[in-house]
Amino acid sequence: MNRTTTLVLGTTAVIASLALAGCADTTESSSRTSTSTSASAPASASPGASAGNADFADQDVLFAQMMLPHHEQAVEMANDIVTSQTAQIEQMATLLRSL
Repeated sequence: MNRTTTLVLGTTAVIASLALAGCADTTESSSRTSTSTSASAPASASPGASAGNADFADQDVLFAQMMLPHHEQAVEMANDIVTSQTAQIEQMATLLRSL
């Protein structure tokens, strides 16, 4: 592998890692919340309790809908960074070869 390819792949890996770091797994947190909620709720829950869960689900859906453009923008920015850095790497490599 040449130096340019190595740098591009390394840059892409770093960008992907940073982008994925923002996507934390909340499974443990969610299971703790649902466990504590179910533990404190009476066995014969009222219809109002399910409405609370529906509100929570609606909030989750809204959050996910709002996060889609955010993550799409992150991917676009990462592609722009890879494109610009690749061009700059090539310029520097050309300069170094000419010396």
